[in-house]
Amino acid sequence: LFHLHHAERAGKRRWGDKSLHTEHYADRVFAEYPDARIVHMVRDPRDRYASVRRRHGQDLSRVGAATGRWRSSMRAARRNLRRHPGRYLVVRYEDIVDDPEATMQRVCRFAGLDYTPAMLAMTGAPDHRDTGGNSSFGDVEVQSISAKAVGRYRSVLTQGEIAFIQCVVRRDMAVTRYEPADIGFTLAERARFALWELPSQFARMLGATSFEWMQRKRGARVSAPKHRVAS
Repeated sequence: LFHLHHAERAGKRRWGDKSLHTEHYADRVFAEYPDARIVHMVRDPRDRYASVRRRHGQDLSRVGAATGRWRSSMRAARRNLRRHPGRYLVVRYEDIVDDPEATMQRVCRFAGLDYTPAMLAMTGAPDHRDTGGNSSFGDVEVQSISAKAVGRYRSVLTQGEIAFIQCVVRRDMAVTRYEPADIGFTLAERARFALWELPSQFARMLGATSFEWMQRKRGARVSAPKHRVAS
């Protein structure tokens, strides 16, 4: 209702919501809004984790949990594409950077919107433009689409973190066209990765994803509508 009133005040016929983890609630969204469309943005898991690493500090490795979330999101994407064909679209962040016009035209066709070149700039959203970006790296250039964040992981992540991500989600990376990077391990580094980093981070990944799965299940039970039969 809040979104609907805001759209009416702005003179718009459609409203949109940009929230985290919506992919895990797609069934409920489409049940409540049969005409809804969901655009699922996918990003290179290494660059995504580089932002997490930068935002939360360099001293604590969260690669296990971050990789688990990315893998869980990709599984949800595949499930939603099967269950809701024509209503769910997966778009790579890198495609918007490489060919913004063609990618946005595809998004507009999917959402039933008219494409205009102004969509590629921030001129239509001065409030967002003037407040600057929310990049973990302090980038403030938000006047146009930039490729600065693509491949940034190479200068941020350790070889062990890159190796872990590529080892765990290699298949999903191949499906989404993310090429693995070469890992220059020494013999000692390879042994440390195999004996310590890989199993310890994998355990963290399983713990984090299991905890979040239980939270979503519990939230679904709490918020499920209760139907009463009138007497």
